[in-house]
Amino acid sequence: MPVLFVFFSSFHSFIFLFFFYYGWLKVVIQVVMRLWGYKSLVGFFFLHGLLVCSRTEASTVFSRAK
Repeated sequence: MPVLFVFFSSFHSFIFLFFFYYGWLKVVIQVVMRLWGYKSLVGFFFLHGLLVCSRTEASTVFSRAK
């Protein structure tokens, strides 16, 4: 029985965290859409993706140059 309890408690905390972060992200997205509109949201995600890609690319090139 204790194993079941631990599983349920961890599962519930995971669900709580997921919904907490999802709700927070939804609020942030709504605020951004209100302030700057849909195109800036797409641009933000595009720039974020470019930044992540360029950072990983630069790190791989740097590690190869070593």
